[in-house]
Amino acid sequence: MSKPAAAPSRPRKLLLYTASFLVLMVVSVAALAIVEIGLRWFAPQEVRIVRGNVKYLSDYDPLTGGVLHPGAWAHIKGGEYEIDARVNGEGMRDETPHPTPAPPGNIRILALGDSFTFGTSVNYDDSWVVLLEKELRARGLHADVVKAGIPSYDTRAELITLQRLYDRYRPDVVLVCFLPNDLFTNLPSSWRPDSPGQAKEVVNPTDHSWSLQTIMLFQRLVFQSDALYVKLYSMTSRRAFFTPQPVGAAAVQFAVTRDLFGEMQDYCRQRNIRLAVLSVPEFFQVLVKASPVKPPGIDPEHIDQDLGTFAASRGIVWIPTLDGLASDYVQSRQSAYYRVNGHLTPRGNRLVTELLVPKLLPVIQAGK
Repeated sequence: MSKPAAAPSRPRKLLLYTASFLVLMVVSVAALAIVEIGLRWFAPQEVRIVRGNVKYLSDYDPLTGGVLHPGAWAHIKGGEYEIDARVNGEGMRDETPHPTPAPPGNIRILALGDSFTFGTSVNYDDSWVVLLEKELRARGLHADVVKAGIPSYDTRAELITLQRLYDRYRPDVVLVCFLPNDLFTNLPSSWRPDSPGQAKEVVNPTDHSWSLQTIMLFQRLVFQSDALYVKLYSMTSRRAFFTPQPVGAAAVQFAVTRDLFGEMQDYCRQRNIRLAVLSVPEFFQVLVKASPVKPPGIDPEHIDQDLGTFAASRGIVWIPTLDGLASDYVQSRQSAYYRVNGHLTPRGNRLVTELLVPKLLPVIQAGK
């Protein structure tokens, strides 16, 4: 009768466990590498320029961070969208001619803003500035919209752009598209590149060459959950801006932003220009507003209430869209935003236009 095999010694067991663990790690890393390579080749998740005549759409500008490169063209592709973007000779994504002086009876609107006004994530004809121009013309108004949105801009950069473009276009109405991320980054109008603190630099939203595609895909999947989206956002430092009574750095940013809008209104009044602000919320605000269960200490309407009250005191027309976007989400359960990228979808641009036009018409007609 044979003897039973002797049990492996402790050192031998440790060696077997270590070897098994290493094999598992090698297999896992190899699998992730295969997935990463596959995503990069067949389904890249980052936003990148895949064709075009420039590497970046923007050139560095010391005061604003960046200006669009005249004549630039790029085919931009991301995990959530694919678009063409063309910049005209005047440094704008705009196909409308703007003769100077404007023809008699013309209503010229200077639209200022960041990537939401530029139309990042949508083709030209689907951007809200183009839809606005078409809708006003359909109503019999001789309107031309100067589409001066530039990615990464905030209220300060938009004030500088207004000052740069006024003499060229002489608008009747200035329409500023405001988002909470402007509030996060605004600096006083007196700031200059040699001021204390970190200098502003041009932001290139298509430079993600070292981003892991697997992580970006995982993020995209996680963000499909409304509850997780709100929970994760609520854990960031930006939460401080959505509290009923912001303090510290958040309170300072509110004060800076109010000052910037006050300066913008003074500039417009001196030139007999009507000023309106289109307030577009972040998707986080829409989800919180649409949900029957609110995160403790979060008020998605606080920004509109604070800045809208200030705007009214200065004669600025403040046009909020949070209620309309939240109501639509409750009824349709269709997102107006790309969840990872954060920009408006074509449907979102249409909704914003529908909410904007009735509020903007009285501003336009006030000048007749």
